[in-house]
Amino acid sequence: AMRPGRHWEELTTEPKRHGVRQPGASSAYFRGKALDFVVEEPVSALVLAARKLYLFCHGAEIPRDTDVYAARRDSLVVGVLIWPRPVHFPDGVLIPAALLGIAALWRERRRLAAPLAMLAVLAVVTAAFFVTSRHRVPALPLFALFAAAGAPLAWRRWRWFAGGAAAVLIVVLNIPTWETQVSYEGELDFYRGLAATEVHDMRQARAALRRATEVNPDDARAWFELGNILDGRDAADAWVRAAKADPWDLRPSRRAAQAFARHGDLDAAIAVLQASIDVRARPDAEYAPDHLNLAFMRAERGQVAAAIEHVHAAVRADRNYVRATLPRMAEAVRQNAAADPAFLRALEELKP
Repeated sequence: AMRPGRHWEELTTEPKRHGVRQPGASSAYFRGKALDFVVEEPVSALVLAARKLYLFCHGAEIPRDTDVYAARRDSLVVGVLIWPRPVHFPDGVLIPAALLGIAALWRERRRLAAPLAMLAVLAVVTAAFFVTSRHRVPALPLFALFAAAGAPLAWRRWRWFAGGAAAVLIVVLNIPTWETQVSYEGELDFYRGLAATEVHDMRQARAALRRATEVNPDDARAWFELGNILDGRDAADAWVRAAKADPWDLRPSRRAAQAFARHGDLDAAIAVLQASIDVRARPDAEYAPDHLNLAFMRAERGQVAAAIEHVHAAVRADRNYVRATLPRMAEAVRQNAAADPAFLRALEELKP
């Protein structure tokens, strides 16, 4: 589920944030977390393993670095040989035929121990990490062998039962899931946009990033980077879209609020920060800066009671941050002749 970006950085730097710095120690850190999860949540671990084994046998090609279904747009050959929904071809037919073939050939399992064991090892190793088309691809020749050797045998032996079983397997192994419906079709344009930004070709960068958002409007990364190279209200609107697509990343909502505030639209700034807090995608401490910013914005709008409540919410979220930040912000309020006395008193009471 994770793509290069903020989430990826957060995960890969987690060991260092916990004091793990020795070469190779990050692997032991993550292995320990995985084993702890298995011990503490054995049922959830079993369900997850079963889901991943199911995805290993699913007919869809789950993308990772590239999306084979997106490649159909640029290749007539790929378009003819590979089909997406409702029945993913060829794997949505090949793998059910292979599973039926394995059942038909089960009497010869000793003679076929090597390919069966190899397929089992590939399934277990892939499912132990995460299932994608590039990790599963070594298993496809084995599936093809069992389908070619076993499926005709199953038809000769069991006839209509085999046909019914094949139909059921095709339906079950083509059921849409979150993983099998993910599309990275917009990623090529996303990376084209980043590359153009690096060489300061902003016209090309804007065009590529806009295409990326059109193809995949749920990719917060493309909206965020588009906002970074736009100006004014357009930039704020792009950051708002990024915040809605991924409320876990607090950067877009904060930048949008700053942009709205600079242009005098405090109501829009307040709305975007409040929406970010309401989602609660991060621990409460992460929202302390947003509560403080909301306090000063609401005070400026004359909403003093709400402003004071945001100050107290910031203290509850992260008292140390507030104590370190408040003096500077309070001084700015004191210099404002129109500042509300009740709000000033609330700030004074919290000063260290």
